Amino acid sequence: EEESGVIDFPIDGKMSVSKFKVVSRTTCSGQSPFDVLTTVDLWPVTGRMHQLRRHMLHNGTPILGDEKYFLGNACAPTGSEPKMCLWAVEVDFLHPFTSERVMVSIPEPIYYE
Repeated sequence: EEESGVIDFPIDGKMSVSKFKVVSRTTCSGQSPFDVLTTVDLWPVTGRMHQLRRHMLHNGTPILGDEKYFLGNACAPTGSEPKMCLWAVEVDFLHPFTSERVMVSIPEPIYYE
C-alpha cells in the first residue's frame, strides 16, 4: 500500500487530481466490520464536486460514513449521530482583493485524533 501519492482520475469527463498521504493505520476491534482504518491527509489539486470522496472510492479506500459513495458504517462516538469521516482542518487560498495567502485551520475533532 502506498504511503503517499497522486490520484489522477477524471470526474464527469474532466481532469481531476488529488494528492494523499497516509497519516496512520489503526487495527480495528473484533466488533468492527473493518480490519484496518487508515487516516489520510488529502489535497484536492483540481476542484470537482465530491472530488475527494470520489477519488478515495476509485482508489479502493472509500471514506467511512459517506452515505453517497460508500454505504459502510459511519464513524462516530457512541450515542452521537453518524458522521462522514471527512474534515477540512486547514484551508488556504489567495485573497481575491489583496492576493495575499490566507490560511485558516482548526484542530481535528477529538474523537478522530
